[in-house]
Formats: sequence, C-alpha cells, structure tokens
Amino acid sequence: MKVNTAILILCFLFVSCDSPAPKQNGSGKTAGEDSQSPRGTGIWQNEIYTDEFGQTSDRDCIRNRDLIAGSFSNVAKTSAPLNVRFLIFNPNSISLQLFENAGNTPVKALTPQGYTVTIDDADGAEHKVKAVNYSDKVAFEKTDAGIVHEILMKGGRVQFSIAGDFNATTRYQFTIDNATGYDAAFRNLTQK
Repeated sequence: MKVNTAILILCFLFVSCDSPAPKQNGSGKTAGEDSQSPRGTGIWQNEIYTDEFGQTSDRDCIRNRDLIAGSFSNVAKTSAPLNVRFLIFNPNSISLQLFENAGNTPVKALTPQGYTVTIDDADGAEHKVKAVNYSDKVAFEKTDAGIVHEILMKGGRVQFSIAGDFNATTRYQFTIDNATGYDAAFRNLTQK
C-alpha cells in the first residue's frame, strides 16, 4: 500500500512538472495574469525617448512595454505578422511604429504617406482619424491625436484598422486587449 501511494505521488509530481507553459494572449501576458504593472500603468511604460540612432533626448514619452501583435496586408501579402509600438509625447503628439513581418525595422516613407485610421473604442464607438508617415513613424494629426489620447484614457479593449490613402490594398490591423493604465502613465508623464 505504501509503495502504491509513493508511486502515485511520484507520477503526480512528474506530470505537474512537465505540464506545458501557459499560453500568452494578444497583450503578451499569460492568460489570467493581472495586466496591471506595479505602478498601475498596465501595458504602458514611461521612459526617455531614444531615437533610431540610439541617442537619448530630453523628451519623456509613453510607450507600450511589449510590442503589440497584429497583421498587415498589401499587394504582395495577406494577413502577414505585424508588431506595433506607440510613442506618446503629449495628447497632441502620438505616433505609431509599424513593423511589418514582425521585424526590427519600422515602415519608412521617403515622401509623406497619408493613412485613414478607424478605431473602435472600449464602448464600441467607431472613430475615424488621419495620420501621416513622414519618416519611420505614423503620426496622428494634432487634433486627431487628441481623440486617440481620449480613447486610450478610457482604457479597455481598443481596435485599430489603418488603411493607406496612397494604396487601397495596404492595411494594418491590431488590437490593444486592455489599454487600462494609460491614464496612470499619462499622469506620470505630466508630473515630471
């Protein structure tokens, strides 16, 4: 009897140690994991802005801690992997970096390229705003950046669909599963 109990305990320990790792959701967190950081900023973090050459500036910004996964389509690809980084300097200066094929180099434009961005906020309301890629960042127009800021301040699930005005087949789509914590990151930014 003692031998059978010992064997059962060993089998249980072996199985539990060999169980698969938890799956990650779209926000980069494991399912069921609290999305709030110790500072209450969720997926967002405050940092000093570093440019594409690795030079730090005197500008503080908010960005997403981990890249946000999505997809893109164009003439050559359909539903290819996309990563997205937000760069937020103030309510009127919000940009995105779009990394096609989940690569390391953001989409670049040699001449300004316009985009129409459709956003579904946490309340289910749809907003259409404009953005332009002048270099390696898709920047929201000043008044439209304010709209994006207010949507992020609400928190919750936010969906983005970005269509190129220059080419009807270029489209980027991604979802922030939980934008909650942006308000705390914004407070941190403005209190410096």
